[in-house]
Amino acid sequence: MSPSEKRLLYASTAEGRDDELLEALHERGYAITAVEQGMEIAGAAVEFGANLILIDASLDVLDIRLAIDLLKNHPRTEEAEIYVMGSGELGHIAAIDSRARPIVKPRRIAELIAIFEAALEKRFSPGEAVELRGELSQVSLFDLLQVFAANKRTGLLRLEGERLAGEIGFADGRVVHAVQGYASGEKAFYRLLALSEGRFVFRPDRPAGGALDSSVDALLMEGVRHLDETRKIVASLPREHARYRSVLGELELPPLAQALNARLEIPHLRREILDLFDSTDLEILEMLALLLETGVVEVDEASMNLRLYADESEELALRAGILRLRREGLSGIPRLGLIGHQLRELNRFVRTLELLPEFIPPAVAPLQLEEWLFGELGRIRVGGIELELYAIPDGAISAPLIGTLLGGSRRALSFGDGERVREFSRLLDLELIEVGKSAEQPVETLSLLRTALGLDP
Repeated sequence: MSPSEKRLLYASTAEGRDDELLEALHERGYAITAVEQGMEIAGAAVEFGANLILIDASLDVLDIRLAIDLLKNHPRTEEAEIYVMGSGELGHIAAIDSRARPIVKPRRIAELIAIFEAALEKRFSPGEAVELRGELSQVSLFDLLQVFAANKRTGLLRLEGERLAGEIGFADGRVVHAVQGYASGEKAFYRLLALSEGRFVFRPDRPAGGALDSSVDALLMEGVRHLDETRKIVASLPREHARYRSVLGELELPPLAQALNARLEIPHLRREILDLFDSTDLEILEMLALLLETGVVEVDEASMNLRLYADESEELALRAGILRLRREGLSGIPRLGLIGHQLRELNRFVRTLELLPEFIPPAVAPLQLEEWLFGELGRIRVGGIELELYAIPDGAISAPLIGTLLGGSRRALSFGDGERVREFSRLLDLELIEVGKSAEQPVETLSLLRTALGLDP
């Protein structure tokens, strides 16, 4: 392994810095860069091209989680091995972020070096980093799951379809983890079973843990029933981009139906409704069908007619606007930043876009803490070209991340009044378009989107 392949970023407070470890790594041929603040991790790692990242748990937990989210979403660092090292119980350190490998202090320097060397050796050994990848059109998901069960495999299966993505974790052939968007556990597993086309990647020996601990056969047997019943109910409902609203109040209904009726005082899309509760999609759809049949809930007709463009010429203009949002010379999916802490306005903006046939929900739910969101909110696909919608808080900690996340964009939407955000935007030559309360009507939301794409409102 060449020295150029040993690139480690070390993140720790000045007080917790382990100079003895860094010196030993340097003697072993490691190139090292160090930072002392959590918000510096992602930018420094991307610029340095780190393939090993060691984070001391003494840094702020929120900063660590944000950094790992950025690292896993950047092509230069998405495959980097990330370790979080701290004192105390292994479970407490592991709980900081499941995507990082926990290390308990104190640890002999020789042991740490052995861990890093093994990780790098595995990464750069041909055929070991990714064991299996392919297309679901050639190998069905049902067959894949049964093969992993029969061979008692441990690892993470990543699935990506056109409008659905998620992951399933295995331990000794049993399903221990499943995530799809806002759903987890059995609910997510049953959703992913609907995938018949798309890509899959299986990575062995990666940590996989969660609320599930079930055999593949048991989940598949119940999953087939869920798929059949769900498809029957969906076929009887209005089209996907309709919203449902409550029209009758207090009634004698099953508990889940009562809870759903209460939430539908504000109109919701079907896919939003399915994420309102932890119940499976089938259980929720059965209650929605009951509410429609009894007249307790009805379709909000105003939501049925929203259109992003009217004809082919407008479609071409939108595609060009999406591509022009990305600065010249850069590649990747154009990204529109939604910056701010005004969750009510931001959620209203995104919920309107969700009514569009061109909207694609995120594969993984954005990180939500108290009054802000962080991460992908979804994508808009126009004629094969996609626009990613990405939420970024406007606080002092997150403002410096704008350069990393939106450095390739020309414009962003602002849902707040953060002065530091404006400062960084000016430095980046990033035009901020103020939203505020100007997107209360769907037509105003679409007008703002067109403005962000450099088109006439």
